[in-house]
Amino acid sequence: MKDNEKYNFLRLDITLNRGGYDYEDIQELFEEPFSTLYLTRIGFEWQPAAVGSNFIELKLIFDFALMGVATVVVGKVASDFGQIGILREGLIMDLVNDFDKIIRDVSSVLGKSIDKSKYEIIDRGIPHQPRSLPTRMMGVYTFWYEGEFLKIGKAGPSSNARFLSQHYNPKSAQSTLAASVLSDKRMQDKGITENNVGDWIKNNCRRVDILLDSDLGIFTLELIEAALHYKYEPIYEGFATQR
Repeated sequence: MKDNEKYNFLRLDITLNRGGYDYEDIQELFEEPFSTLYLTRIGFEWQPAAVGSNFIELKLIFDFALMGVATVVVGKVASDFGQIGILREGLIMDLVNDFDKIIRDVSSVLGKSIDKSKYEIIDRGIPHQPRSLPTRMMGVYTFWYEGEFLKIGKAGPSSNARFLSQHYNPKSAQSTLAASVLSDKRMQDKGITENNVGDWIKNNCRRVDILLDSDLGIFTLELIEAALHYKYEPIYEGFATQR
């Protein structure tokens, strides 16, 4: 049997939070031997600029001997690289935890701590599907793309259209993410048009929402939006001449 007939290929795209680690540190994750009983060969490419300066995008290629036990091998390889999956989930959780910490710290220092049961942070992922505001809720929405925030805004309990759909349609309101993307010269080489900008946003931007009980009041909503603006400086918020 030829060598190339002995192996199957499992390809994974994984994003790692670098967290101060450099290329050599990341590379050590893939040094053999692994605990698997079967021969495992690893190949990978890294693209630090693809997802922002704080992250590394790894394209992993696992070549593993099947030898008639494909299920066992795949399961074992997955187990060996469980920590990689945890790191990938950590990228998502870090953002959620960051938001939670900002809410707790800012409200606490002002002497009016916000009860954890009164809000929920939802990472809708990438690609994402927008969802309506639940009844008696208000929200802060955020759009993240390639390591930075494009837009962070708010919607009161009576502004579901703002929360759900306006930012995907450049003609739906005066200020929308869709319109900002279309007018940004840096985005003109991505094939984005007025007809497909909404789908582009859904397919390429990570959306994280903060849902809050409406009885917390509009000032709470505005406080959280302002804190996130201060922390992350979203690209399409405020006028360039004011920066």
